[in-house]
Amino acid sequence: MVQMLRDVSKIPSKTSIAIIEDDSSIQNLIVGSLLLRVDEVEAFQFKSAEGALNELWVKGTISPKIDVLFVDMVLEDQISGIDILEYCQSASKDTLVVLMSSQFTNDHLNKISNLKAPPILLKKPFSSEQIVQMTRWIFDLDERRLQ
Repeated sequence: MVQMLRDVSKIPSKTSIAIIEDDSSIQNLIVGSLLLRVDEVEAFQFKSAEGALNELWVKGTISPKIDVLFVDMVLEDQISGIDILEYCQSASKDTLVVLMSSQFTNDHLNKISNLKAPPILLKKPFSSEQIVQMTRWIFDLDERRLQ
């Protein structure tokens, strides 16, 4: 669970997110949780990493900046959440990434720690309130980085 260290009551009125998750119920939980607190959520949902990479970056058909990228660690295709993180970093994509998994192994954590910009880790199962708290924390962090 994300612990709040300060008052982070601001989330932008419009948020663009991408979710790479093969479970529709988790995709819906993330979008629904954000809609409780945000006026408008533009959500790009993908069941496979290959489709997301192609649409988000290769083709560039998704035009707005993605505020937060939620990625499942283990996907149905052969591309893992860590592979997506490595791609984002090698392609100089400055996107905040939340990596989701029911279990982070030592091997996962070692690979993650070697990345130049490690993701935010979210352990499954999670609640809608955890999504809202995490998103508030992310936007507060992003706002501090821009100051």
